[in-house]
Amino acid sequence: MRLDVVATVLIFVLCFSLMIYHFIKSQYFISSRNVLYFHLRAREMVENESFQNVYVEKIYLSVFNKTTNYRVEIIGRPSINYVYFIELYRIFENGTIIIYKIYFKS
Repeated sequence: MRLDVVATVLIFVLCFSLMIYHFIKSQYFISSRNVLYFHLRAREMVENESFQNVYVEKIYLSVFNKTTNYRVEIIGRPSINYVYFIELYRIFENGTIIIYKIYFKS
């Protein structure tokens, strides 16, 4: 076999593998930026108690004398299409835990 054919095939395989590698790395970067955006937006919503264009399940858990109280508060209307889902927890000094399940609509 000729040496120029082998070199051409080798360079093609190397370039193709580099293109795939950089494509996968760019997808990780885009995905991590989206996760960071939704997480920061959800934390801001929880701190300001202003939930707009999202569906929220707010779950209150409190334990007193080995008795667990559980209450769910729903904010917004459920939808079929969600872009992203995130859970946030807030723990208070008296042992109460509030779990925010925030569904971002498309």
